[in-house]
Amino acid sequence: MKSTKREMKSLFETRQRVLLAAAMILFFAIAPQSFACTCRDLSIVEKIELAENIVVATLIEARYVEANPDTAFAKLKIEESLKGTKRGTIEVHTYNPDAGCGLPLELGRVYILFVSRESDDVSVCGGSARLESYDYVDMIREILPK
Repeated sequence: MKSTKREMKSLFETRQRVLLAAAMILFFAIAPQSFACTCRDLSIVEKIELAENIVVATLIEARYVEANPDTAFAKLKIEESLKGTKRGTIEVHTYNPDAGCGLPLELGRVYILFVSRESDDVSVCGGSARLESYDYVDMIREILPK
């Protein structure tokens, strides 16, 4: 009888370990996706229409908010204004790209910013991006009214 209790206890503990391992695998497989960026499905034309200003600018300053390190303020020198009247510098608000839909901030890098009428928030959802090439800018120029 004692060996049966031991066997049952061992079987129960093994079952618990297997269930715990399965739960951990599921959590780590799903968790990164739950924090990923999710944007409204807007066309580039809609993003252009929603933006009050579209500028090509170089990042000259970035600071993260101490109380919320997933939030950042960025100051950029405007190189070219594609839409709107912004000139000189622009200050915008974005999020950590790992925690939201923000832009990866790197001093000296060139960005295209779609700044809405409602706020100074910029994100990949609105069309903003770090420029790897000017193909994106050329495409926007083609769409904008002449």
